[in-house]
Amino acid sequence: MRLERLHLTEHTIIDHPTPPRCKFAAGLKRRADMSRAEFARWWLERHVPYVKKFPAVRKYRVSLVESGPETIVDGLAEVWFDDMATLRRVTASEVVKEAQQHSVAHTSDRIRLCVEEHRIR
Repeated sequence: MRLERLHLTEHTIIDHPTPPRCKFAAGLKRRADMSRAEFARWWLERHVPYVKKFPAVRKYRVSLVESGPETIVDGLAEVWFDDMATLRRVTASEVVKEAQQHSVAHTSDRIRLCVEEHRIR
């Protein structure tokens, strides 16, 4: 079993008051030629505008590793939607494909997940 401890700084970009249930989550590892600071600037200044174009986004959060030892990822993105059908429709769209191409050009690895949350009260 591999255990990673991440010290993250959270940046909430979009947030709606009603909690959505489905999200697309991605862990990104920066390119070897980028520092963490360069990677954070790229993500927050250049990549966030791509994701802001996604239709039907209910919440968008980026969490970045800013210091400490090397980890499996340098940041996590979470993009929430109302339901899994919307998530699938949006992630198959051209605007998402464009964002993914932008991401591939600036990362050495990506882990992607589609998550349906079930809240227990």
